Amino acid sequence: RDDSKAHHPRFPAPGRRWKRFRPDVLERFATLYQGDPMQTALLFLSQQPATLRRAAVTLTPAQIDQAADSLILLDDWVFHIDLWSRLLDQTIRLLTAFHAAEPLRAGMPPESLRSQLRLDSEAFELFLQELARQQHLVLENGIVRLPHHTIRLSTAQEEMLRRLKRDFEQSPYTPPTVSQAREIVGDALLNHLLERGELVRISTEVLLTPSVWREWIDFSRHQLDQGVPLTVASLRDHFQTTRRYALDFLERLDALGITKRKGDERVRGSADWSKMGYS
Repeated sequence: RDDSKAHHPRFPAPGRRWKRFRPDVLERFATLYQGDPMQTALLFLSQQPATLRRAAVTLTPAQIDQAADSLILLDDWVFHIDLWSRLLDQTIRLLTAFHAAEPLRAGMPPESLRSQLRLDSEAFELFLQELARQQHLVLENGIVRLPHHTIRLSTAQEEMLRRLKRDFEQSPYTPPTVSQAREIVGDALLNHLLERGELVRISTEVLLTPSVWREWIDFSRHQLDQGVPLTVASLRDHFQTTRRYALDFLERLDALGITKRKGDERVRGSADWSKMGYS
């Protein structure tokens, strides 16, 4: 006989070992032994790795009301308070780690957080909204952040940004490319500018300021509304830019379905201009 195994008696739960004197284990088996349906259902809910819909919970509406201190109800979803506490702690840890790793980013993409919490999309949205209401986190501009998180630039970083801004002001229609901007400010600062909307990336290599972006959209829209096809040459000559910038911009319109190509010309497509993020 191996006496070491005596400290981990097995119960009828394949693949699971239970430590004999842990309070939570004793409480679990006492609940199961007593056979109270509501307490058994609540125990089941408390140990779920994710929230459940009401239809999947074996409690009557009256029992749910009776167990109000143990449950959090958000629309059609039921969270046991223990699960809610675990999810809240995990959310705070994940956001804290993200801010430490990405100090120049405003916040974490919600989908990245959702995938790590392993929550259903609908339940996750309700969960986030409730945490925001309780001021555990902030939802803004499509990101999630902790309330205390702010972006602080060093003196050197501020100088790099001023240099890049001067370059864009001096050549608004042929500004630095993505590669050139990256050489000036680095990846983190460039991503910071893109995330804040201070620059618009229209292709793998072409950047524009928001004001120039709007100018090009307005010109293109006016031409097409007048029945005049767009061409690389017409956009290039109107703004005294280069073929590369004009072509990448028009290809962006094509990709979004706002224009469609006919030979060397672009005519109006079926998509709305709002797909450009500017209407």
